[in-house]
Amino acid sequence: MKTQCLCCVVLLTILLDLRAAHSGPDDLESEAKAILQHLETLDPNVFSTAKPVSEIEPRRQLIEYVKKRRRTFNASDVFAWRKIKTREQWEQFRSQRIDALRASLGPVINQRNELVVQTTKTLKGDGFEIDCLVFTTWPGMKVTANLYRPQQVGASAPGILICHSHHNPKTQGELQDMGMTWARQGCYVLVMDQIGHGERWQHPFRTADDFDKPFMVSRQDYYFRYNTGIQLHLIGDSLIGWMVSDLMHGVDLLLKQPNIDAKRIALLGAVAG
Repeated sequence: MKTQCLCCVVLLTILLDLRAAHSGPDDLESEAKAILQHLETLDPNVFSTAKPVSEIEPRRQLIEYVKKRRRTFNASDVFAWRKIKTREQWEQFRSQRIDALRASLGPVINQRNELVVQTTKTLKGDGFEIDCLVFTTWPGMKVTANLYRPQQVGASAPGILICHSHHNPKTQGELQDMGMTWARQGCYVLVMDQIGHGERWQHPFRTADDFDKPFMVSRQDYYFRYNTGIQLHLIGDSLIGWMVSDLMHGVDLLLKQPNIDAKRIALLGAVAG
């Protein structure tokens, strides 16, 4: 179609040159407009919108291909699961998938760095206190977090690490409720901002005035996870791998608290966390 349009343009130029020798300016302009109007009606699309060339629309081919692969892998996994008859077979089945999951996270989870923790302020509540923390997991990478502490720490205190949802950071109301409630019960509760969320946002849109189209301000962190994920893939890492690495360092932070019970550390996902 591009070749056809190019040929039309060349033909138009030749015709105009020939007509210029035998016609007046007004006739030439009128004919040029008529030819240009005809060119504008040419359709460069490969597929006809009136009659699809296949059962699957081209714009859905990729998603349908991914769905087909997912169904194939799921069916294969179910088949392998149903063949398990012994504990040894189950352990082999489990280990293969854990190893594959670990490999998919990227190399970032294989390195643990010494925590550098700074408390910016402490908020006192009824039976609990909140430390507003900044700690470094990687050189130049700072994690913002709230640590909910009991005012009176027992001889053996459990710890809870909460991973927030895809669309709300550590300031979400239910996360604060869980932090305060369990701190009153004698637990340490750590709620961190995942990379790209809350105080670790990676985009310029903080208010509705920052964007010239309607959008939900509270969802911008969630939308920009896609950009962050692509950037990490460029260096051989993954977004979920960095999140796991942050959570692992969060566990290290809990283990440094006074009277923490290392055998009673729980990881809790809030909503989709």
